[in-house]
Amino acid sequence: MVEPGEERRKYKRYNTEVKVYFDFSFDLQTKVDYKIIDQKTKKAVTDKYSAVSRNISVEGLCIVSEKELSKWDQLFMELYLPGSSIPVPMEGFVRWCSPNKPADEIKQNDEKANYLVGVQLSKVKGEPVQESIHYDEEYKVDWSNVLESVFGSYKLLMGGKYRKDSK
Repeated sequence: MVEPGEERRKYKRYNTEVKVYFDFSFDLQTKVDYKIIDQKTKKAVTDKYSAVSRNISVEGLCIVSEKELSKWDQLFMELYLPGSSIPVPMEGFVRWCSPNKPADEIKQNDEKANYLVGVQLSKVKGEPVQESIHYDEEYKVDWSNVLESVFGSYKLLMGGKYRKDSK
């Protein structure tokens, strides 16, 4: 049983403020466009929506969206990294959705409602996420194709001497 206040997540989260942007020892903002996919027909059932990332992990992403989503909605997402016009395609399922602020606070400040949405990712660039999760012994960190697609190689990210062309 999990004690109150005890962390239940399997993997570390990297904070982001986006159009999906991240706070990971340095600022990185990222925009997310997504469509809801019909699970039977595998076709988009909605127009494209935009969101901003809140944080990212080895197997998931938290976004801030004006659209309220339902648990188990299947999403096709395009993540736009700063300075790039080429999106990173991702697929996943909504695990949870909750209001970002209390309704009375939104009404009081005359703001639009928005929602925090937890997405468990299943594919990045067409490759399964679960098969890519690994522990980097040298840097003592969990890593996956999710984080690789956003941050690049952990070794390069942390200033390591990793190069494909050197030994």
